[in-house]
Amino acid sequence: MELSISHSSLRLPAIIPQRCKASSHEKRLFSIKPTTKNIKSSDFPSNCSTANKLILPLGLYGERKLSKSLLYGQHRRTSSTIRASAEAHESANNSDGTFAKFSKFGSALYKFLRIYALSHTIVSTVSLFARVLVENPHLFKWSLVLKAFPGLIAMTLANAYYIGINQIYDADIDRVNKPYLPIPAGELSLKQAWILVISFAVGALSILRLMNADWITTSIFCFGLFLAHFYSAPPLRFKQSPIATSIVNPLNAGVVHNLGLIYATRASLGLPFVWNPSTFFIVNFITPFFLAITNLKDLTDMEGDSKHNIRTLPTIYGPRKITFFFVGMLLTHYAAAALAGILLPKVFNPYVMAPAHAILGLLLFLKTRELDKANYTVCRNHEILPPEIVKAHIHRWGFDTSYTTWIHHGEVRVAPAVVNEPINEIFVVLNDVAGISDDHETMGETKTVIEDTHYDEFKDLLSELQVGLYPSCTKYSSLNFLLKLMHLKILYKWPNECMDEMLKLPVTLLRK
Repeated sequence: MELSISHSSLRLPAIIPQRCKASSHEKRLFSIKPTTKNIKSSDFPSNCSTANKLILPLGLYGERKLSKSLLYGQHRRTSSTIRASAEAHESANNSDGTFAKFSKFGSALYKFLRIYALSHTIVSTVSLFARVLVENPHLFKWSLVLKAFPGLIAMTLANAYYIGINQIYDADIDRVNKPYLPIPAGELSLKQAWILVISFAVGALSILRLMNADWITTSIFCFGLFLAHFYSAPPLRFKQSPIATSIVNPLNAGVVHNLGLIYATRASLGLPFVWNPSTFFIVNFITPFFLAITNLKDLTDMEGDSKHNIRTLPTIYGPRKITFFFVGMLLTHYAAAALAGILLPKVFNPYVMAPAHAILGLLLFLKTRELDKANYTVCRNHEILPPEIVKAHIHRWGFDTSYTTWIHHGEVRVAPAVVNEPINEIFVVLNDVAGISDDHETMGETKTVIEDTHYDEFKDLLSELQVGLYPSCTKYSSLNFLLKLMHLKILYKWPNECMDEMLKLPVTLLRK
């Protein structure tokens, strides 16, 4: 069968190969003689697949001037269309690729910053600034709030620097403890991480410079950056020693951070720094608080810390002792805070201090009980976590084999249906395999003989025989259905591949 192509069908697609395009240096097509070519049927759509020859129309590449001019005009229009389509396609691909790269980097940056870890810096900075204004209401101006906003950004960048440096120097440890973080997950390179943390530090110091911070504020800020850097970085690397860790982190977060903020805020208002009961309470409560959480957070990092010779209190004394010790310390401080609110009503609001710290202490006690019951291991469906943390837990500890019915994820627990009338022939097969005489006429007697003589060997088969194929099925047991399938496979000579694909089909159809 012959296939002829009209002149109007010769428009070239936008993705035509370069070798088939017209020469960009000559204002004509390549010289191609009219020929008849053998063409594979697979080169055409199905409705043209019966063609085996292609006959070009006579005169299309002939010598007539009219045909040449027509072809040249068609070529110019086609070339323009090709170039425009190619440029649009390339522009769309570049746009999509740029957006995908930007989105991927934004996701990696969000994980790198660990926003929930920045929250305490933001809350404490705002709270301490507000506390100074509450103590001096006559100095309040809305312009002060705008002036304080760059200071909040500087403190946030400083904490982001601490978080980033820790991830850079703990990349190997995080591959065990926190594989979902961007550096161990391969979403962020070390070079990119260094660029980010240096930008954080430079940005924070530049803000202080623009705010005309005095030398005391700048010195306190730089000392905090020093402690944050060498907590993770060599040669000091304070985190290698549990004693240094228990000193550096509480000193930085409890003393340097809080006193520095209070001093900077009062200095910006033209007030001298003074020790008052509220300042004393803040420093004396937050410092032991960070001492406790610094060591308690190491409970989840014991595996990686032990593997890389990082000595922490949980790895030395065990998780239970450390938990009880530091939780007891926190409960003592919560009780002291509640008592301070009651005994010092002129300094603190007793209606807030006492009940708030009592509730927080109770929640801490209940969470500690849950942790102790779980034997200080995995969460085991006790709390809602981000997907990346759940993946890390499954990768690290494996899936909980006892969690077969997903009752915490919407599945309803249904008691399996019991097959009331198992088929006699299955028991006969079990009798034959077990070498037991089938003189017993009742199924119950046959089952009793099997269980009494070869229970350990056949208990799994018997359990499968007694359980329905699905919860509401009473006609077929799972063992009976499997034997029926195998019987049909042998009877009709089904190949193994056919059997595999047939078993996959119901799973695909019934999947939610």
